[in-house]
Amino acid sequence: MRTTINMSPIYNLLRRHAKTFLTAFACILIAVACILGLVYSAFQSVVLDSVALQHRDFVGQLDSISGILSATVRNYGMQVFYAPSVLTLRGDKTLDKMGQVYALRELDSYVSSNDFVDSIQVYNRDTGFIYSTDSNVISAPIDKYADQDAAELFRSLTPDLRMRPIRRTAFSDDPVRVRSYFSFLFFETTSEDEPTGGALMLNVDYDRYLNTLLSFNGQGDCMLLDETGALLTAGREELQPLIPLFFGEISREGQADSGYILKRINGEQTVCLYCRLDTSRWHYLKITPLKACVPKLLELKNALIVCIVIGFALLAICSLGVLLFLYFPVYQVRAALRNIGMENRGELAGQVSQLAQQSEAHRKASALQSLLEGQDLSLLPELPPPYTLVLMETGHAQSALKQTCTDVSALTYHQDGCEVVLFFGEERETVLAICRERADQSSIYCFCGSERTTFPQVAACYQVLCEMRRQKFWAADRHCWLEEDFTPRRPHSSFTEQMSAELASALRGSDLEQIQRLWQQIQDSIREDRFQDQLFAFQRIVSLMEKQLPALKPLVSDNFWATLKDIRTLDAIFSDAFRKIVQNNRELHRQHIDQLASQVVRQIEQSYADSDLSPTRIADSLGMSSAYLGRIFRESTQTSISQYLNQTRIRRAEELLRETEQPVETVAGLVGFSNPKYFYVVFKNITGQTPLQFRKAVHSASEKN
Repeated sequence: MRTTINMSPIYNLLRRHAKTFLTAFACILIAVACILGLVYSAFQSVVLDSVALQHRDFVGQLDSISGILSATVRNYGMQVFYAPSVLTLRGDKTLDKMGQVYALRELDSYVSSNDFVDSIQVYNRDTGFIYSTDSNVISAPIDKYADQDAAELFRSLTPDLRMRPIRRTAFSDDPVRVRSYFSFLFFETTSEDEPTGGALMLNVDYDRYLNTLLSFNGQGDCMLLDETGALLTAGREELQPLIPLFFGEISREGQADSGYILKRINGEQTVCLYCRLDTSRWHYLKITPLKACVPKLLELKNALIVCIVIGFALLAICSLGVLLFLYFPVYQVRAALRNIGMENRGELAGQVSQLAQQSEAHRKASALQSLLEGQDLSLLPELPPPYTLVLMETGHAQSALKQTCTDVSALTYHQDGCEVVLFFGEERETVLAICRERADQSSIYCFCGSERTTFPQVAACYQVLCEMRRQKFWAADRHCWLEEDFTPRRPHSSFTEQMSAELASALRGSDLEQIQRLWQQIQDSIREDRFQDQLFAFQRIVSLMEKQLPALKPLVSDNFWATLKDIRTLDAIFSDAFRKIVQNNRELHRQHIDQLASQVVRQIEQSYADSDLSPTRIADSLGMSSAYLGRIFRESTQTSISQYLNQTRIRRAEELLRETEQPVETVAGLVGFSNPKYFYVVFKNITGQTPLQFRKAVHSASEKN
């Protein structure tokens, strides 16, 4: 039987224009929402730029204080460095006990004459002895000195440590004696920028130094970081975990020295106002919620959101009204379908059921994604515990998981190159068996979390699994990772500026074995750090190598770190770069010494007849020590300057003895020997015969010819 559906003119009119009306209304509403969003975004940027500018002006005052404070310490340090007592302590090799007492007593008077220096230490490089005004430390040889942190700084004097604040902790393993300082090193250097003579260290109390810099901030929402991002001081401890979230962008190459960064943290818009101090290159950060920074701006945003929501609500009401108005003819259509044959009915019902199941699975996957991203937890349906979260990473993970999700109770969705699976109501052993089976059969990387009983615990587990996934390059051959075997990451980076300085020094020294040893030590040190801290250490080393050899730049691509799968790949790249840097430095060193040797040879060839010409005189004319020049010349020519000078003079003397009949004493004077007897000795040592024997042998050979 054929069913006829009668449509009235009202229904026809509604069908003809309802879709057009709703579409136009929706487009206008979306356009208005986009325009309002753009206007608000631009207005927000203008407001925050203004706030950042005021913050920069405020930090300018802090920078002036920092500059004045640093200049005060440096000026005071230079006065003390050249004081008679310090000159005695760092230069006198034969200073007796009484002399030490008088010198230290005078040094104590310098400490007591100001209110910012806590103690003074003097290092005598010739005797290896450290003198201190600190009552907790006894003056002693450097190897037995109680404050080994200070001793290590004296051992590793480099130009970049000179007269700048160095953050350090003395007696860190002794809770009674532990002290934190900003230490300033004063020492002299040679023309090659090598430290010479003794050194002086001024120790300024850590808290007093920083409290002076933060005295302008009364709200306690500011922090001070050094050049590497390490925390120097913070107004409130709860702000410290936020530092890594912002410092990566602040320290990025090409980033401005001042400005602001806006991020959503724990569901709340947070603004970070940052500025770099010109004097110390430290970073001054002010982290505060956006609603506290610009409260009126958020009120405007909420008003705009309310207007947009009202508009979309009207659109939804209109759409619902149209659907209800059109329901009756749809009902007639459904009645007509009932009269179609039963065989087609079953197939249609199956397709509808399949679409419904797919829609439900998509809804649950979206709810799981919202849970793991820290959004609305109420979207996820009631699921029986326990919960076990798993990440599976492979290009074929989706096909591998289809069979998994039909065998057990699980929710899954695809994100960022891997499948995220939440098993519920299943024993942990069952989940582990699935992970191991998939890892063995399909070579997937499987990251399996521990059992959880609540959804917030699952969200926390997701962060741990993501960190495991980012750090899988440490053990690329391992395909099944368990949360309980993953060591908790350190809250602070183990990579220090000292490690960076040692590696930079080894690169300049061209010692490949030491470079490889330091690189391995850095790897061992940061292995338990967070990925963000490890990435900072790797990028710091890359910048050091590119600075040493600009031809390497760029050493790695921009997306290298996101695709790094094996630490051995990074080892190979770094090892090759280390070899190139060492080879380049050695070639530059060889060119340098050959150039100096050529200058010495040229001067000898031109001035050998001058009896006053000597290695010392040649070194003075080149502006360097005779010992250093002699070592460079021997390295280039395999002979000493004196030997080469004598050989040049004797070679010229042989020509004069062969070509002229001048007396031997005259020949000696012409080639630069003021003492004829010494000329005889040198001539015989080089030629094996006396000048007369040489002339006689030449004449005999000439007569025979």
